[in-house]
Amino acid sequence: IVVLIALTVLDLIPIGKRYLNENNFVEQTNIDDEFAMTDADRMIKQDPDHKNFRIYNTDDPYNNAKPSFHHNSVGGYNLAKLAIYQDLIEHQLSKGNMRVFDMLNTKYFVIQNPQTGAPIPQQNPGALGNCWLVKNIQFVNNADEEMKALDNFNPKDTAIIDKRFQAKVKGDPQFDSSAYIKLLENINDTVRYEFNAASNQFAVFSEIYYDKGWNAYVDGNKADYVRVDYVLRGMSLPAGKHNIEFRFEPESYKRGNTISLWASIIGFMALLAALFMDIKKKKIV
Repeated sequence: IVVLIALTVLDLIPIGKRYLNENNFVEQTNIDDEFAMTDADRMIKQDPDHKNFRIYNTDDPYNNAKPSFHHNSVGGYNLAKLAIYQDLIEHQLSKGNMRVFDMLNTKYFVIQNPQTGAPIPQQNPGALGNCWLVKNIQFVNNADEEMKALDNFNPKDTAIIDKRFQAKVKGDPQFDSSAYIKLLENINDTVRYEFNAASNQFAVFSEIYYDKGWNAYVDGNKADYVRVDYVLRGMSLPAGKHNIEFRFEPESYKRGNTISLWASIIGFMALLAALFMDIKKKKIV
């Protein structure tokens, strides 16, 4: 056993040092300085709603991870972007489509001051917020047409939906000037909203569509939601006052927890059985 441990250590340490060695460690102060807030960051954080909107930093927006340290960011660096979001970057955001920035609730753009070069925030009055009710639904034949429709549309009034989801859309929205929907809470794996209207409505949520684990509930009952505007979530809502909730509940995670629980129970029972048999054997002897 001692020889085996020694051989394992002698094998692993030199290999490990190729990937993680003294040169990979830096002083804490260096990290703090790297992510120190700029004056623009401080100004944005003074907004009382700063946790619920997004910003867009024009300085290398899709390779710069620093803005995401302090804010919810439309850009940022990530090797594992969802394909639909990468499509949106290539076909809309990179072309500066303000309507698409609006539907992503981009409340501030951080630009460079032409005189000093320092970053400064500019507020976007067109940001649509976390959720809104549309007046019209436009169905298109496929994802390509859905993306093309984003070239010229008003996300505040119209939701663009692929016909694949049409069966889950329950009728056209009926205009109601007193209708409203608002965000109550967003804690990553759970997002809650409040809705009230005298007629049936269709809501758009400024959250990325991902059906591999995100489930929707209306008053605690599971409900259908669809992909709208190529990347967002949308849902038909009945008249009345309702609580809406999105929960991240991937089946793979639940299944893994169940397997882990039963494996622990079986292992514990096997241990107890082994102890019992050992004690019983000693008593016989």
